[in-house]
Amino acid sequence: MDNIMRRDQESTEFLSDSLHCKQLQDPNSHPYIRNFQDLVSFENEDTAQPNWSRVYFSDTCEVFRKSANDSNVCIIKAFCTLNYPIDVIYKAIWDPEIRVAWDKIFLDYKVEKNDEFSEFLYFRIKSPPGITQRDWIQRRTMIKNYPEHGSITMHSESIDHPDYPVLGNVIRAETKFSGYILRPLENGRTKLTIISQNDIKGGIPKKLVSFFAGRTPKKWLKTLSKSCNRLMNTI
Repeated sequence: MDNIMRRDQESTEFLSDSLHCKQLQDPNSHPYIRNFQDLVSFENEDTAQPNWSRVYFSDTCEVFRKSANDSNVCIIKAFCTLNYPIDVIYKAIWDPEIRVAWDKIFLDYKVEKNDEFSEFLYFRIKSPPGITQRDWIQRRTMIKNYPEHGSITMHSESIDHPDYPVLGNVIRAETKFSGYILRPLENGRTKLTIISQNDIKGGIPKKLVSFFAGRTPKKWLKTLSKSCNRLMNTI
C-alpha cells in the first residue's frame, strides 16, 4: 500500500484512491478552514460543563452528548484510541469502495468531485421496519497537517444539489456538521475524535434519536476496527 500520509514530504497534493484533494503549504489558507476550525472548537469544549453528559466509557473510547442551544438535535463527541496507523484509518473512513464494504448501513453511496478542495457525497441508509428511509447530500472536504503537523481532519455538512432532489419515499436528513480528527500516536496507534450533529427529520422523537445517537459510536468503531485489520493484512 502506498504511504498515504507521505509525512516526510511537503507535497501540495494529498493523494488517495478516493480523493485528489488539493492541499496548501499553509493549512490556514485552505478555503474551508473555518469548517475545520469549528470542529476543533467543538473538540476543545469542556465536557465537564453542565450541558455535556458522558453516555459511554471504556479504556479506549469516551462518548459525550450535548444539548445544543439553537437546536433540538444533540451534538455527539467521541474520543477514541485505535491500534492502527493514521493512514489506514483515514483510508477505511474516506475511500468509498472500502467504506461501503464494511459500513453496512448504506443502501446507496456516491461521491462526485465538487471543486479542487472538496467533493459531493450522497448516501441513503437502511431503516428499521416501519421507519421511512433517510438520505443525505453533503459536501465533504479534508485537510492534512491541521490542527497539528501529521494530523488529518475531515469535515462534512449538508448542502443542496440539483442532481439529487428529494425523493418522494425518502426523508432528506440534515448534517449540520460532522467530522473526524485523526492524530498519530506512538507505536502505530491513532487518536480519533468524532464530532457530529445530525437531524434525521421526520416524526421520530428527538429525545429518542439523541439517546441512540450517543450509543452508536462504539458499535461503529468495532466495525471500523475490523476493516482496519483487514487493510493491515494487505500491506
